[in-house]
Amino acid sequence: MSSNSEPEISVRSTPRRYRPLSIASRMTLWYALSSFALVAVATGLLYWVLVDALYREDYRDLADNLNNARLLLQSSPTTVPSPKE
Repeated sequence: MSSNSEPEISVRSTPRRYRPLSIASRMTLWYALSSFALVAVATGLLYWVLVDALYREDYRDLADNLNNARLLLQSSPTTVPSPKE
């Protein structure tokens, strides 16, 4: 676009080097990641305990219902009386 025939030279001919994070940034990052990991592990553990407790409660309820059905079958008469006319 310009009338110069000189090639354009980039100001940054060397690759850009990133400076390391400050100690405060690194500590903040580690704190955030470790807090997330701790919350995730605690949530998983609590979920597992909840599922196990609900499973055991369902199992007890089903066993109780089965026991009640057995008692009803044992106490009922085996022969049905005929209706009186």
